[in-house]
Amino acid sequence: MADHTFVTGQFVRIDQTLANAGDRAVAALLDLIVVVMIASSLSMLLLPLWDEGELQFLIYVILYVLPLLLYNFLSEWLMKGRTLGKMALGLQVVGGDGSVPSVLSLFYRWVFFLVEGYTGFGLVMMLFTKNNQRLGDLAGGTYVVKLKNVWLGNAYVNSLADFPPGYQPVYPQAAELSQRQMEVIQDAYFTHGADSESMRVELAQKVCEQLHLSVSGINTYQFFGQLAYDYRFMLAKENA
Repeated sequence: MADHTFVTGQFVRIDQTLANAGDRAVAALLDLIVVVMIASSLSMLLLPLWDEGELQFLIYVILYVLPLLLYNFLSEWLMKGRTLGKMALGLQVVGGDGSVPSVLSLFYRWVFFLVEGYTGFGLVMMLFTKNNQRLGDLAGGTYVVKLKNVWLGNAYVNSLADFPPGYQPVYPQAAELSQRQMEVIQDAYFTHGADSESMRVELAQKVCEQLHLSVSGINTYQFFGQLAYDYRFMLAKENA
């Protein structure tokens, strides 16, 4: 299995191990077993409600086809990139920055899965792509990784082992910021243009006021980067 480095929205590098084709194939097989069990259970529960005949046959087909079609998309959407099979193997679908994929990315994965997943072509693609991706992953900009970090809300939280031993945060007050506030800081960090620096200075002043920090002599790029790093350290410490 290969390692891949994601750079998160909070500018933190996360090294993840990409899932290999074998693990993904086993997870897919487990999911198929789950789908068959779901379809069989629905059939036993609902079919007695209808009389025999063409209608019953149609309902029978629908009860089997719908789980086969929708299971992967709904599971990955509702379970933040996971299915029951992936959970059993310790796998998760992530976006290009290591975060929860968007609904659109999961939709792209699902559309291609309808062809790749049930024909075996996806397995072939994983064997010949650098990051073990199938066409659905390439279209959606997603990866499947072996979980080794803790999941919290909409962002990965490093474990304390991912930080230097004895690390002391420069800005422990970062723990007082919300995820949404960090997203605003991220946007400011990447904004370019004539007024971008003045906007970052204004934002830095507001952040310093909220956290009771001194704004004197602050380099906004270094400040926002350090603040984001300490934010993630404090989250890791809180969830240790």
